[in-house]
Amino acid sequence: MESSSSSTKQKQNGRRSRLVHRVIQELTQVWGRLGEVFWTNRNIVRLFYVSDGSDRWSFYYRLDGWKHTKERTLCPEVLRRSSKRITAFDFRFATYLTHRRAIEGWIPINPHDEQLQLLMSIGAPDKRLNSPSSTTSEWQLQMVRRCSPVLRHFTSFKTTVEFHRDVIQWMLEEIAATRALHVAKLPASSLSLQ
Repeated sequence: MESSSSSTKQKQNGRRSRLVHRVIQELTQVWGRLGEVFWTNRNIVRLFYVSDGSDRWSFYYRLDGWKHTKERTLCPEVLRRSSKRITAFDFRFATYLTHRRAIEGWIPINPHDEQLQLLMSIGAPDKRLNSPSSTTSEWQLQMVRRCSPVLRHFTSFKTTVEFHRDVIQWMLEEIAATRALHVAKLPASSLSLQ
């Protein structure tokens, strides 16, 4: 009797194991499809702050993705229709343009224009701050101070390069002072006290 009970339990465990395996496969496929849909329908706003090689600095922006609209300029109407679909905001600075091609397809923006204010109001869940990794701490600090009106609107940020400790400290103090900062993801090496 014990052996029939034991074989029944083994059969039940085998069926349960196959069922769990099938459910896991189905979930994996569903999450894979969701990830693919998210990836193909993502909308990224990119902001670029760059020098022309002299002491003139300019803002440029570009909308990547945005398959739901043909418009490529940011205006209140486009932002109103698309604000919930914006998945990322990418902000970069560069010391100078090595090639004019670097900004082909980018739209110039006046720092005093309403478009910059629109860009600052974007509430994307993923906001990234990028800087050339070969820059000095003085240059990085100058850039974050110069761009502080934009950075103060960040509710979270990630850095993809290592910023110098004094730059990280300034950003956290300034951005956290607005009480808007919730999350900051930084390379661990940026947090060293050297």
